[in-house]
Amino acid sequence: MATLEGKRIVIIGGSSGIGFCVARASLLNAAEHVYIASSTKTKVDGAVARLLADTSLQAQGRVSGDVVDLGNTAVVTSFLEKIGEIDHLIITSGTIRGTIDFRTEDLSKHKGLLHLAGHAPETMLTPQCASKDDFDVRFWGAATAAQKAKIRSGGSITFTIGMLLVSVLPAVSHQS
Repeated sequence: MATLEGKRIVIIGGSSGIGFCVARASLLNAAEHVYIASSTKTKVDGAVARLLADTSLQAQGRVSGDVVDLGNTAVVTSFLEKIGEIDHLIITSGTIRGTIDFRTEDLSKHKGLLHLAGHAPETMLTPQCASKDDFDVRFWGAATAAQKAKIRSGGSITFTIGMLLVSVLPAVSHQS
């Protein structure tokens, strides 16, 4: 990984999993300031505390956290305005809060969301978007963050997706 010396990194979804690992790696690579955002205060506080307690990160850059509901565009906008210019925005947020069983579910109520995911409802093996709330977080939240972030020249925006898009869940497995 290239040095991130002097860089300001924002990770929405940075309190666990891939996001937390990106935060840690950013600090190990000399990032000036890593901002972790997540949907709940306990997650944010826990992640920040774990990074501050990590002895391999001592004397590295600063880390701070904030609660951000990616499904609320006003909150996303306010958060990014408060931070100002950044170098890199990473979004790993977006837990699916429910699942649908495509064999029994009334797919007409999900039709627009499922087609946006690139799959016809009758051929789906897993639910791409379990609800409007999930779509608001994964699409509109990410789009708002990308639009509102003040990315410095040479910076980047990175979105991740979860394995739910390619792995079959046991409760909704497909039978040929």
